Amino acid sequence: MSYLLLYIKQFLNNISIKNKLILIIVFTCSAVVITGLSLNTYYDIRTFRAELEYNMQINAELISQYCVSSLEYNRQYEAVRLLENLKANPFIYNAFMYKMDSTVFAEFHKNDNDIMVPPPIHENQVGFRGDFIHAFYSIDFENKQYGTLYLRGSTQELEKKILKHLLFMLLLTAVLLFIAYLIARLLQLTISRPLLKLAKVTKKISEDQDYSIRMHK
Repeated sequence: MSYLLLYIKQFLNNISIKNKLILIIVFTCSAVVITGLSLNTYYDIRTFRAELEYNMQINAELISQYCVSSLEYNRQYEAVRLLENLKANPFIYNAFMYKMDSTVFAEFHKNDNDIMVPPPIHENQVGFRGDFIHAFYSIDFENKQYGTLYLRGSTQELEKKILKHLLFMLLLTAVLLFIAYLIARLLQLTISRPLLKLAKVTKKISEDQDYSIRMHK
């Protein structure tokens, strides 16, 4: 660590005033841009996850409303057919409909190679575990509970969306830093020219011992 700090110090001592000014401006802009975009990315990812949770909750709520009659009149074929309609939903992979005694009344699996064991029943909740989003929703009607619905959805689309967003943010960061570098080169001319001119006059006075020399704007 001390070697790295020593190297940085030597590097800064060896570069010109002009490049030091560029480095300071670019570093300051980089800190601001990266911090701002990082916070924005964090907020966007949380928003994406919240949207998927909300979407899952809405699906569970809507499906549960159609499950009441199947459970009340013990029409299992109707419940199976209802869950089969989830094939049209691109991100729900598995579903279970439970009776009040916690036995499975009907189930759905989008792929034959993705058949899962029925999970233990939980109270109403939506959350992420592993590579999936899980939802438990009580099947109620007129303050009477008939069972519980469980849905398991894939997060692949969410991950693709986040990856695209991160790539866009990286590209935007690179573009903004390049613009900051160009602006820094222009700004350093305004600052460094008078300093370089002053250094030149000071050197000439020192060499010629002529104190009548003045620096003109």
